[in-house]
Amino acid sequence: MIRSGDHAWPLPPVSEDPWGGEDLLPASEPEPPFLALARLALHGRIAMDDPRLAEAASCAGLDEPRLTDPLSAPPPAVTPVPPCDAWFAEMAEDVLPDVGLVAPDRVLGPRADAPPTPCERILAAGVLALAPFDAPRVRPVDRWIRESATSDVRAAIRAVDRTPPCLWRVDPKGAVPLLPLAPSRIPVGPVVRAPCWEGDPVAPLDPGIWAARCVPGPAGVWLAVLATRFGEPAPALLLARLRLEAWLVRTRRPGLPWEEVLRDRGEVLYRWMHERALLTVQVTA
Repeated sequence: MIRSGDHAWPLPPVSEDPWGGEDLLPASEPEPPFLALARLALHGRIAMDDPRLAEAASCAGLDEPRLTDPLSAPPPAVTPVPPCDAWFAEMAEDVLPDVGLVAPDRVLGPRADAPPTPCERILAAGVLALAPFDAPRVRPVDRWIRESATSDVRAAIRAVDRTPPCLWRVDPKGAVPLLPLAPSRIPVGPVVRAPCWEGDPVAPLDPGIWAARCVPGPAGVWLAVLATRFGEPAPALLLARLRLEAWLVRTRRPGLPWEEVLRDRGEVLYRWMHERALLTVQVTA
């Protein structure tokens, strides 16, 4: 992490996410208005919900990202065996040797400044295993699926990969999404947490706010994979940040549905929530 000048943590108490996403901004001269405004938003110079962003996106032909049509969306794939977070961290390390250095900052944000726990490091690497990394689109999960020898493990990995991450409000009865999500992706019944390490048992998901990919598992149990807990969110601000990310992705992949944007850029959800947690502590201190 860069620790000098205005790039050092802790950040000033602003509600914007000043990091991440610039890899999606193509270099061009002169820069189109939407990309210029997006760069300002990513650096915290304007608010993520600034109406000029929506106007510029519309002028650039970028419509609002929409959910996949429920009538055409396939049902969520069921994982035949409980996956563990370590599977995804291992596949990231196989393809991206420096993921141990890159992942904490990209996924944990300011939380990476304090020594992350082993499970937090595994989660950070696992999140990047399911995301495109550099150009061309390299996803560690794609190579790992091709080389995996166990059909049940391949099916479990595919089920998690096809599931978008989301922010959930969890209670003993189940989980409610705090972001737009297709009805078929919403868990029915209680949700348990997938283990961090292979061989560990699944555990009940404590009530609270969680970011995770929730997939149906064996015997009708829903599993929260790559799950981490947060404090109370600011859904409107998070939605504005993810909407900007969706527009940026759609400059290269027009018409991409909302769920696909979450799948590709899930790291933004985790990082923004960690940044929000730090800013909330600074404001209330």
